[in-house]
Amino acid sequence: MVILNWRLSMRIKVREILVISVILITAACQKQPVKIGFIGCITGKCSDLGLSAKNGVLLARDFLNGQGGINGRDIEIIIRDNAMDPDKTVEAVKMLKAEGVVAIIGPLTSTAAMAAAEEAEKEKILLLSPSATTDALTGVDDWFFRIQPPNSYETRNIAAYIMENIKPKKIAAFIDLSNSSYTINWYESLRRDLSSYHQVTLIPMKFDSRNEVSYYSLVRGLEIKEPDCVILIVNGLDAALICQQIKKMKMELPVISCIWAKTKEFIYNAGASGEGVIFFQHYDENNSEPGYLEFKNLYRKKYRSNPDYAALSTFEALLVIQQALSFDPDEKHLKETIIRKKDFQGLQGTISFSPQGDPLYNAAPEKKLVLVRNGAFVTEGTLKSDGKQP
Repeated sequence: MVILNWRLSMRIKVREILVISVILITAACQKQPVKIGFIGCITGKCSDLGLSAKNGVLLARDFLNGQGGINGRDIEIIIRDNAMDPDKTVEAVKMLKAEGVVAIIGPLTSTAAMAAAEEAEKEKILLLSPSATTDALTGVDDWFFRIQPPNSYETRNIAAYIMENIKPKKIAAFIDLSNSSYTINWYESLRRDLSSYHQVTLIPMKFDSRNEVSYYSLVRGLEIKEPDCVILIVNGLDAALICQQIKKMKMELPVISCIWAKTKEFIYNAGASGEGVIFFQHYDENNSEPGYLEFKNLYRKKYRSNPDYAALSTFEALLVIQQALSFDPDEKHLKETIIRKKDFQGLQGTISFSPQGDPLYNAAPEKKLVLVRNGAFVTEGTLKSDGKQP
């Protein structure tokens, strides 16, 4: 009888130990952070874009962790610098996958994104890019998702604005081949949009910012081409250097730039030569949504500057991942969860995704016309869009 009681007592104790062990192991697992990768051009010529995006994702991490993280687990951001190099981007995807991230925010540029998308397909890891907009990745059933609309959405609006307001016969377009998946695609999209207008010629002026560039010689070519306006499909620093040469040569030409160049680097380096340059963007810097105002105030407080499109889109990318995992905690199904949930709360409205991971437009289908005034980006008005998917 004593032996029987002893055995029964031991069984109960073993069972209690097992239950306690399971509870402790489960609790320990729950406290493990959710690892999310970030790939951006933190060094190199486009570091202004990468640093803004890095600021945005770290601010989002701190903000969400202050609200309980993801299902009670802190968010850990693992940062990898790709210097806008496709090979380094592929290596970064492999390394982050090996480190156990559930998703990767980035890359930021289209050429890097093209390389990353192929590797992500092999690794079965979700990429959520804040700013890569090449149409080559539109409508593809892969592991690449993005926040910003594709180039064709931007160029359609720009073509309409140019032809209605400037009415040029010849347009010179500076194209930086260092990010050709973006710039060539952007140029070709604009060319198609302009083809419906008669008697307008689009002149490509190509260079590669990875090589030594004579901006004087590059801009001097405008004297031969004699365009009525200039379009910049380049990064912020190169846009500033081109504008400097245009001003030095006293060329009075309207200058319109792609969103890639709308950075602090452009303002800092262009100086007076950047005055009047026109940009278009799909988000509203004067938006009054409570979430955006809180983000803007937090960013200003932490970084002592205004957030740009890269910071905003990267912040929103982490919001999407957090909302998706709150909807379905199974990290292995993250891609399917985003597709299934479809709609996410962004900073300026709803962010919706197609089954292929393309944005069904962040907030209203409008473009904001932004000019450089007194050394700052100033929103001048709204350009209405037909709202159709390109």
